[in-house]
Amino acid sequence: MRNFVLGVLAAATAAMGAASAAVDVFLWEDGSDLRLQAEGTLDLTGLTFNGTANFVDGLLISAPNGWLGASTGPTDRYDLPGSTPPAFGTGSFNLFGTFTGTNSFFTDEVGANTGIIWVSSGFQSGDSIFAAGIAENESLASVGADIGVYVWTLPNDTVTFRIGTAPNAEIVPVPPALALFGAGALTFLRKTKRS
Repeated sequence: MRNFVLGVLAAATAAMGAASAAVDVFLWEDGSDLRLQAEGTLDLTGLTFNGTANFVDGLLISAPNGWLGASTGPTDRYDLPGSTPPAFGTGSFNLFGTFTGTNSFFTDEVGANTGIIWVSSGFQSGDSIFAAGIAENESLASVGADIGVYVWTLPNDTVTFRIGTAPNAEIVPVPPALALFGAGALTFLRKTKRS
């Protein structure tokens, strides 16, 4: 029984590690400015390459369409029919600010049924992403973004929008139910060991 419980805990820990291989997109206020940072790794398996475009440097934000990210230069488009990024407010399209990251990343959509992810040209599935930017004298309210956490599930990954949260804020990645399960399993092991 002890080996079974340890096996379940190991599998849960491995699953948590796999789930952390995703992209977190932070949008937060910093004084009188609005900052964006996208970081993580991205598995593009299941998305379809659909060409390359040149983008100007800056932040792209459209809360009702789920457009969020920062871009610079040649950027590749990957489509995901049947799934779109989540809306995170009611603002209109905005393109502004200064790009400060190392590679492009932003979400987009076409109509109501095809989600799009844009990444720097040459990006390989599983590569790291660090897209960042700043929009001076802007706020969450000025772009119509609602504070909260919004998740877009891809075939083999997730993109999480953390609106109103800075990247250095403490994020608790372990679901409470899993933490309780782990505590219960350890208690069970301790009791069975004494018997």
